[in-house]
Amino acid sequence: MTVPHFGLSGKHPPTRSASSLGLKFFLSFNAATGILSGTPVAGTTGIYPLTFAAHNGVGSDATQSFTLTVIQAAPVITSANGATFIIGMLGSFTVTATGSPTPTLSESGALPSGISFNASNGVLSGTPAAGAAGTYPITFTASNGVGSNATQNFTLAVSAQGGNVYYYFDDALGSSRVITNSNGAICYDSDFYPFGGERAYTSTCIQNYKFTGKERDSESGLDNFGARYDSSQYGRFMTPDPLWIKADRMLDPQRLNLYAYGRNNPLKFTDPTGIDVTIGNCPEDHTVSQCFAAVQQGLRKEDRSHIQLVEGNGQNGFKKGEYGITADKDYKSTSGNFQTLQYAANDHSVKAVTYFETTGFQLQASVGVNVGGKVQLESLTKAAGMPITMGQGLGGYTFYQRWGAPQAGVVYSLKPETQMINLGDTALDMTVNFYHELQHVVLGDFGRSALAGQHDAPGVNAATQDAEREAIQNAAQH
Repeated sequence: MTVPHFGLSGKHPPTRSASSLGLKFFLSFNAATGILSGTPVAGTTGIYPLTFAAHNGVGSDATQSFTLTVIQAAPVITSANGATFIIGMLGSFTVTATGSPTPTLSESGALPSGISFNASNGVLSGTPAAGAAGTYPITFTASNGVGSNATQNFTLAVSAQGGNVYYYFDDALGSSRVITNSNGAICYDSDFYPFGGERAYTSTCIQNYKFTGKERDSESGLDNFGARYDSSQYGRFMTPDPLWIKADRMLDPQRLNLYAYGRNNPLKFTDPTGIDVTIGNCPEDHTVSQCFAAVQQGLRKEDRSHIQLVEGNGQNGFKKGEYGITADKDYKSTSGNFQTLQYAANDHSVKAVTYFETTGFQLQASVGVNVGGKVQLESLTKAAGMPITMGQGLGGYTFYQRWGAPQAGVVYSLKPETQMINLGDTALDMTVNFYHELQHVVLGDFGRSALAGQHDAPGVNAATQDAEREAIQNAAQH
């Protein structure tokens, strides 16, 4: 409080003084300026009689009896009644209140995870955790012992990030290692252990897409691979794959592990979608459903309902606009074609895409060619000396995904996927060629053992011929 200075008049400028009688410790009087000031504290309410005197040596001193009254003021909360915080970003809001004595503050009501209230300074602050989006009604109370407490109904809104632009920078496996905002400032920077464990250095923006770009569940810590959840902590999937023991699989013990991620070689192999057989193209005069029907026709009648056509939506293991083929992993069949398709659709470490094309379609791929004792890649057209087109005795071709250095004689896909190119002039062509090429995919292990899937490898010709014969027999079952 400040009392305005006292105006005095006289021939000679007077001097001012205040009697100490009644002058409390919280008050002070500046005789030079005539200002009485101070801040009343708790317990100082009351009436204070003071006497002011003015002296200039002329005549008698002038005096004034002065009464100072100190009263208390009930608390009033003066800050806004709402605030918005953003998940993954530090937020802060200060609650303010007036009153005499100075009010104390308190908060009641559930706060979102990551947020706390400091009653000593009235600051509500913190970084909302993932999954905390929503509206939180809370109550602030200010009290100072005078009158009724002041209360305020306060709404804290927590929202996901919106309206902000962020740039993701991935490593060779597709793991999101660095994120920057639109200004180029790094708000997320992490390393990943081989099986996906995270070592974060900077994390001031929300980041749920972590190991190989898969979404990490904030509650369980598991990565969503579409068909199954993977644990980066244990380095394995949480549910098993079906196991079909074949002679070529016995040579690779890692393929006998029902829970293994990427054949226990996560630095080389990834799981692109969690579902591994997709339809990449159908002839112009066919719908996707007709192409899928051709795949079904190659199976026994009783087995056909155990494969499904799935349209991708970006959340079910397939990209939006992509069509995939799934097979019931627990269903048992003695059909060779069903077992092969079931294995391919449930080996979640790689991906095969089938393309149904028509006569005249020109093949685009690369092939490993031995030049001077060193294998290098050349275009298929250059290696063959002419364009290679579908038809004219060529009913299909398998282009393997390349893993590591190229191998002589192996034809490789130009995309990060194994491709099955099937002649699709008729429905029966589509059926027979699909199961022929599917044998190459599985025997060549999606390109990881490409030489074992070539026609000149032991058992390959017999396997593809058996698949064709069964497809023709099954297609005759209406």
